[in-house]
Amino acid sequence: APGTSTVNARPGMMTGHTGTYTGMAQAQGGSKAGLVAVVGILLLLAAGGGYFLSQKGGDAGATAAAGGEATKQKAAAQLSFAVTPSSATIFVNNQPVRGGNYSGLEGDKVVVQARFEGRESPAQTVTLGAGSNAIALTVPVDEKKEDNAEAVSITIEAPEDVNVRVGEKELGKGRVTLPNVVVGDEILAVAYRDNGEPFEKSFLVRRNEQVVVIPGSKVPKGKEAAPWEITVNPADAKVTVNGKPLTLLNGKGQLSGVFVGETVKVSASRAGFLTATRTLRLEKAVGQKTITLSKPGQTAAAGTGFVTINAKPWADVFLRGKKLGTTPIRKVKVPAGKQTFTLKQLGKKKRVTVTIKKGETVSRLVDMTQ
Repeated sequence: APGTSTVNARPGMMTGHTGTYTGMAQAQGGSKAGLVAVVGILLLLAAGGGYFLSQKGGDAGATAAAGGEATKQKAAAQLSFAVTPSSATIFVNNQPVRGGNYSGLEGDKVVVQARFEGRESPAQTVTLGAGSNAIALTVPVDEKKEDNAEAVSITIEAPEDVNVRVGEKELGKGRVTLPNVVVGDEILAVAYRDNGEPFEKSFLVRRNEQVVVIPGSKVPKGKEAAPWEITVNPADAKVTVNGKPLTLLNGKGQLSGVFVGETVKVSASRAGFLTATRTLRLEKAVGQKTITLSKPGQTAAAGTGFVTINAKPWADVFLRGKKLGTTPIRKVKVPAGKQTFTLKQLGKKKRVTVTIKKGETVSRLVDMTQ
């Protein structure tokens, strides 16, 4: 009949109501159902796309964050050490450190320790900061070893003219012995020549017989002493050297504590005489200087002359306390001018005054029997 259709279900198709229906109504119903299906599909696609986009967005954010972390670099760091004893070995992360410093990066955590003769400092964990870092490490003292310290003697061998000192103790010259030192101790020996600069040598004390040698070539030479003889006239005058009194015997004294190449100032004084001061340059080790004082108003003649004196039977001849010799003395150089000579013989004494001109010789014969 017009407006009607017959639908037969095929195998595999969704089956429902079977029969006849009005074509118009069926068409309208199909149209509504199709619209609903389309809207559902769109909603599913929208939901799925949002999830996909959210996932992609999250992944992109994570990637960006990771990139930011990758661009941040750690700064260099260095760790230095103050260690007691100084000869202890330093370990960082159980590995010995060479050169006294450890290099790493900012934020690194390291374990630091010092070890010495089987003992070790407490391990310390250090987090490195940028730049320089420092840490102090102390290896504890072996108290048991100190309680049972073994004392030995050491021989120190130096040249015969070299002095040896340990601490405040002077051991002497040449080959010396240092007793009662503890095995493992560090000893500082000082070697020096008279009036010379010191040479130092340190060494560790061992258990076996030990000889420490100090080479003579290492010890500086000492200054050469200049014990010049100083004679003063009159003999009872007082003499100072660089302001310090000089001990005199019969008008003579010897310089001490001065050396070749130095300059000294010698002054002589006596009541009734003018003070005389001489500056001496000690060019050699052995020398002699005579200082003759003058009375006020007395003018010393310039230059020198000579005197020859003989005596009967003999006599010792003195000028201002200085012995010139035993007669006969011949052409002895003396200051020009008026001079008084004293002759002595077994308790006898005579004086002879002469005037000596520059460059001339004066002779006298004195009879000591009268």
